[in-house]
Amino acid sequence: MEDAAVDMAGLRDEVAALITSESEAWPVVLGPGNVLLDARTREPVRPLAEQCEPFVDALVAASKQEAGALGHDYVGTEHLLLTVVKEATRELRALLERHDLDYERIKASVESLLQSGGTK
Repeated sequence: MEDAAVDMAGLRDEVAALITSESEAWPVVLGPGNVLLDARTREPVRPLAEQCEPFVDALVAASKQEAGALGHDYVGTEHLLLTVVKEATRELRALLERHDLDYERIKASVESLLQSGGTK
């Protein structure tokens, strides 16, 4: 991305702020017996692995499609990145737009990097 004139430090700071703000929106506390509880309702919270499993399964399936579209028979971080960007939330999409990034631009950068042997 640096060769695409992207302010990497600014992008990194905004991503960190987005992650922090979203995680603070759903605070949890440790209850009796080391059970995670929603801080507001005091109701038990499902383990994170259980909550994430459907999302991760969908992410991997979509990433396999991205890999196939690029003619790859493996799923790598580049395919995960493209999937996350393609399926971006409104907040992430706005963050990327502030840095003049979108799916097509990131995909072109990934393809360029792969064609150069990953040495850029």
